Amino acid sequence: MASVTERRKHGRSKHPAGSVSRQAQQRVNERVREIMARRDAAAAQRRDSHSDQPFPARRVASSRP
Repeated sequence: MASVTERRKHGRSKHPAGSVSRQAQQRVNERVREIMARRDAAAAQRRDSHSDQPFPARRVASSRP
């Protein structure tokens, strides 16, 4: 009869499923920080470029019978 380890197709990792190495997590965190900073900068630039323009006149909804 075959032993448990011989029957197993794949060796089990010492880390549970869904875990990543510390280095991999640090790379992900750094990438997220870069993307968020770029997005925030773009939003601030958009906001600043429109700040000198007046708001468009709002239309008043007229009640029609």
